[in-house]
Amino acid sequence: MKLVNQSCKIIEQESGSQGVYRAIEQAGRTCYKSEDKATNTSAGEFVDRMINSKHYAMLEFGTVYLKQSVEGLMNQINPLTDRYKSNKYSKVITVIDDDYKINLGNTKFFYHTTYITTNLRVLVENDWLDDLQFMCEPTKYHEKRICVKFTCDRGISLELVRHRVFSFAQESTRYCNYSKDKFGNELTYIIPSWVHNLKEATLEELSKVYGDNPEKLAKINKYYSPDNYENDWVIQILDIENLYFALLKKWDDTDKRYKTEFRNNPLTPQEARCILPNCLKTEINMCGFTSDWEHVFKLRDNSHAHPDIQALMRPLHEEFKKKFKIK
Repeated sequence: MKLVNQSCKIIEQESGSQGVYRAIEQAGRTCYKSEDKATNTSAGEFVDRMINSKHYAMLEFGTVYLKQSVEGLMNQINPLTDRYKSNKYSKVITVIDDDYKINLGNTKFFYHTTYITTNLRVLVENDWLDDLQFMCEPTKYHEKRICVKFTCDRGISLELVRHRVFSFAQESTRYCNYSKDKFGNELTYIIPSWVHNLKEATLEELSKVYGDNPEKLAKINKYYSPDNYENDWVIQILDIENLYFALLKKWDDTDKRYKTEFRNNPLTPQEARCILPNCLKTEINMCGFTSDWEHVFKLRDNSHAHPDIQALMRPLHEEFKKKFKIK
């Protein structure tokens, strides 16, 4: 068993098409915790697999910035501008060059530039990949899309996904088997805001609370608290870890606790996960426009929000103010 504090990190998308692909791969590999399989050349192949399998959700994490300059009537239909304006997952800003105006009688010609922020899923699903010829690096006129990777408990992640205009990619308890070596053969939990006094303890201190159980004492020696309710929480989540791993084991004829006449095989992770608590650590990527992040901070960096999400959002909000000049 491991206890960690919640945290978050802004994921900056790298430049160019490779940056789009790597952003998609980073988010997608979070779900299965397969980040160790990423290489310098794996992102393109990863995205191709997502497209070929029509698993388009992960493509939302690849932000695409487009720019097109046009000379003509302002009320003249521009197919590129028109279709993204009607797409709810895209943002369009048109800027007129005031220094370039031609008057021909009652007709005025303008030189104007359209700045579009969208994502790769929009282009793939609508068969607009030819628009990548207008791809550019983000300018001051583009509304930015920002991805943040949260390490939090599953209870807080349920509050995050309430913001449905965002894109999400979350560590999956269906597919992650925490009894495996890649997870350290242990469950990881988030320390809640009301737990303040955990420390390493001597065996004598622990035995007073938990009795003489060497295996259990070895697992919790770092997480002793003089407060009984904090100790109660620690021992409960340790018991859950033991039960979760027991459900994943193959039962033999001598183990009568779990053997039934119907089943003599281990449960799969998606079956055993039903006992996992809200304080289980999860990782979740959350990507959206800066205007949508402002709405998140209005609700979550707020005295009425859950204390844990307040603690998570307050420093992130300050970082957004400095980097992206939001409210």
